[in-house]
Amino acid sequence: NITGGSIAGVTLTGGVIRTAVSGGRVVIDSVDDVRRAQFFSGAANEVMPGAVGNLYQDDSHAFLEIDGPDFGGGCASIQLSGQFEAVPNMLTLNSSAMALYGAAGASITLNDQVDGSLILTGGAGGVKIFGLLEVTDLVKARVPSCSILRTSNGTIGNNTDVYPSLTASATVEWDTDSFFDTGSPAQITIPVAGVYLLDLSFCWAANATGWRSVGIVVGSTIVANQRIPSPGNVLCMQQVSCVRELAAGDVVKMYCRQTSGGNLTMSANAYAPRLAATWLRQAT
Repeated sequence: NITGGSIAGVTLTGGVIRTAVSGGRVVIDSVDDVRRAQFFSGAANEVMPGAVGNLYQDDSHAFLEIDGPDFGGGCASIQLSGQFEAVPNMLTLNSSAMALYGAAGASITLNDQVDGSLILTGGAGGVKIFGLLEVTDLVKARVPSCSILRTSNGTIGNNTDVYPSLTASATVEWDTDSFFDTGSPAQITIPVAGVYLLDLSFCWAANATGWRSVGIVVGSTIVANQRIPSPGNVLCMQQVSCVRELAAGDVVKMYCRQTSGGNLTMSANAYAPRLAATWLRQAT
């Protein structure tokens, strides 16, 4: 028994150090090549104590293992808490290889209460989840996308390539990442590299002569196009879409051409002309 003292310059080999406070105790020992500290609560229903162990034997074992206590009800619990003066309740787990395992019937809960956030950062390798992922509540993810609706008619000359402007007064139905700039209203600009769904809706005034062509332009190249004969002396609706891999800074525009024999109105309404872009996945 050592009371109020210390052991300096002494190595204990193959021994057990026990401490006890109000029935609980901490046992530090080395058994079967496992070096561990066990934490006993002193509760009568305690089946297995909580423990921290160094299990490293070869490449198939973890270096450090933390076990929750078992109180006979099949429920083990581990709470990881962190406190930092400038950033309250901050807990950082940092390892080149870290795994969280739940046994059959057990669960792993990562919970940041009040107004906090749970952030998983996987670096260049991303965050990987293996096995079945079941989502039991609403998941919100901000995907770069926009939908811009022109609100005024335009005049399109006969048999001429035209790249209509969305106009500075266009209705921004949504724009997550500043695709649309009223200072450059003839285009949207891709903010994040990736594979995108591009979509164009277009409406021509009634005219029964010639054909109508609309398309989507990236840079100076038409990447999607639709050409149809006039449906008659009625409004002519056209829609074209495509999936393209785009770089940040790429410019996307509308394109149209008509052969009515004279000027023809590009009609603005509740659904056209509309230019939209939606990010689908990372670039290859």
